[in-house]
Amino acid sequence: MQLKVYNPIISQNPIKRRCTLSNTLPICDKCGQPVEPDNDAYLLEDIINVAFPLSRPGLSGPHRHLLPVGQCQGSPSRAQYLEGQPRDTRPGMRYYKEYERETRNAYQLLLAKARGKTK
Repeated sequence: MQLKVYNPIISQNPIKRRCTLSNTLPICDKCGQPVEPDNDAYLLEDIINVAFPLSRPGLSGPHRHLLPVGQCQGSPSRAQYLEGQPRDTRPGMRYYKEYERETRNAYQLLLAKARGKTK
């Protein structure tokens, strides 16, 4: 099945923004390219906010690549908590060791959801 690209400028419906429609992909707010579900920083934050609601402030934001893709740098502030990823050294960005385990666990859930192994 060919996936359609979802453009959040067309619809601000929050259900559509969460990509619950199986044949749509959101657009990265940094590079303008489609974001696959297994590399979506927004979906990762959504899992963290549901699975670990009291662990950190309710972070969210627009859809964007989590890990670098092509010319897109992704979301270094989130990716830095994943195994093998470099620390985000941009000014003002901090690393919180206590976020590491929950982010890695949430990432595994994200990958499982993207592969259709969980609801």
